[in-house]
Amino acid sequence: MNFRICIRLRGLEMLCLERWYPLSLALMAGIVYFTVPLARTYRMPGSAGDLMSAVINLCAISIGFLATTKSILIAIDDKPLIADLKKTGYYQRVVRYLRAAITWSFLLACASAVGLLLDIGHTTDWTACHAAGMALWFALAVGTGASCYRVVHIFYTLLDTL
Repeated sequence: MNFRICIRLRGLEMLCLERWYPLSLALMAGIVYFTVPLARTYRMPGSAGDLMSAVINLCAISIGFLATTKSILIAIDDKPLIADLKKTGYYQRVVRYLRAAITWSFLLACASAVGLLLDIGHTTDWTACHAAGMALWFALAVGTGASCYRVVHIFYTLLDTL
């Protein structure tokens, strides 16, 4: 009896970790970036605009793939695997994770678009405001990566059960 309770509690702990680790990693990355003294005096390279443009393209592609994945998941509603997921209550969690990954990607694309509009190149003096903006951008990048990884990992796990 005790052993089952420990397994169940461990499962709940893992679900809690699975749910919050993209946000936790993003917050830690942003705080670390902002508190590192080198970040306050850093000058961005002249190619920073190219990086922002590439990130916008990558986010747009990932949003398209994630939205397609979500629509496919909803379309295969009659499959036994989906029925099992719904029975356990994990289906709604997977749909929320997909929505979260799309939201993270969209926020990173918007932050990168703002980065394109602002002069963050090597000619600008790097102020605390610039460091805070880049810390936010870095946090969004880490959160997006973690959120997309979470979705990919879950779908690989689901596909392995088929």
